[in-house]
Amino acid sequence: MKSRLITCMLFFCSMTLQAQNNSTCSFHGVVVIGSEEALLQGAYLKCLGTGDDVITDDEGNFSLRVSCSGPDTLILQSISGSEKFLLQDGKYTDDTLRIVFKLYNLNDIFVTPKEPVDIVRKAVARIPINYPETSHVAFGFYRNYKLINNRFRELTELQMAVAMRFEEKGQHNELREAYAVDKIRRTLYTISIDEFYKGQLTDLFTQNLVYHTDFAFFNNIFIKQCDFSFDSTSTDSTWVINYKLTNITGENHGVSNYSPVDFYGEATETGYLVINKSDYAIIKLVRESLRNKKYEYPKRNNFLLPDLQYSEQFHEGFLECDYAMLDGKYYPVSIFHAYKNTFTHNPTNSIAYIITDYSEWHCDSISEMIDPVWMQRFDKFTALERMYYTYDPNDWTQTPSWYFIRNEQVYDDLQLIDDPEILFKKSGE
Repeated sequence: MKSRLITCMLFFCSMTLQAQNNSTCSFHGVVVIGSEEALLQGAYLKCLGTGDDVITDDEGNFSLRVSCSGPDTLILQSISGSEKFLLQDGKYTDDTLRIVFKLYNLNDIFVTPKEPVDIVRKAVARIPINYPETSHVAFGFYRNYKLINNRFRELTELQMAVAMRFEEKGQHNELREAYAVDKIRRTLYTISIDEFYKGQLTDLFTQNLVYHTDFAFFNNIFIKQCDFSFDSTSTDSTWVINYKLTNITGENHGVSNYSPVDFYGEATETGYLVINKSDYAIIKLVRESLRNKKYEYPKRNNFLLPDLQYSEQFHEGFLECDYAMLDGKYYPVSIFHAYKNTFTHNPTNSIAYIITDYSEWHCDSISEMIDPVWMQRFDKFTALERMYYTYDPNDWTQTPSWYFIRNEQVYDDLQLIDDPEILFKKSGE
């Protein structure tokens, strides 16, 4: 976590000094952060003097016991970092206190929430601690294939790298990805709306919800609408927590400018998280989205640009992200994403395509360094459909297993077009 100064205000209101064993007092307040005084929900506070701890509610409120005689120290832990506030000599008032904190890491401060929503909130608050916020490169393998009108017609595979670059944005670091390709093979593109899928690589990494929280069910907007419950598969070392979102989803189904709020009512989302009990790290998340059959798209918000010849209708989607520890931090090791859409040809009002898009990514190594060869590949990266290559089947003797579909099923359908080896060769020319 990068050290920097932020402004944090603790409003201590409705304060009562109720003696408990002549040493502790009841302390009530609300936490806000930043110059705009935004309420800080899901923050975790611990009083070092009494050992009491608490999680702020949706409006930033909290209540815990502190030492009456003072001085005492409160530790606040949130997605913004860990902060310390000194309570001086027990002289508490209802006055507004404005404090400037310096961020630092406190990995030994643990709160043990009991409710599933509070466990999720703490896991989210610890994302900056559990996951890297320094730039690095993930090397791996990417595969995309499409089921088009009940036949597999398109396949793209990459031996690639993705650079995870972190840029400071306000109080947080924002992830920006960049891509480089070592080897590529693909079949010919076969449909008139392939433009809709040109950003499929970027779209897949947007599903890394630990960093791209705009579409995550645990962000500040969604979590208030989630129903959480413990799953019976929880173990001594992990919590498995189920969730459900009604009438809203983070599944963007290929739409680059998707807004869950603008499409409110489109779908229902369910899924689960697997969270380590030792450090509250999210090690797996699974999301399933299903369109509400009665949902009607607002006028023109599902038309495909630029010519509006087609409109898109979502059916269902699936996402799985898996994370593993390396040198004390958790990195994504796989992302699997699929979604099904129907495309209607508007001039004739007829269904042109029913497409299920499948994307799979496997990470095989992590590095904090980029050698000159790979740096050139990052610099030369262009859209996959415009990449020229010379196909050599010897480069593809070992590839990761397929997640969604048996590879034989895909290759059998491709064979109806032409020998897949011939398709790979032609597409690179």
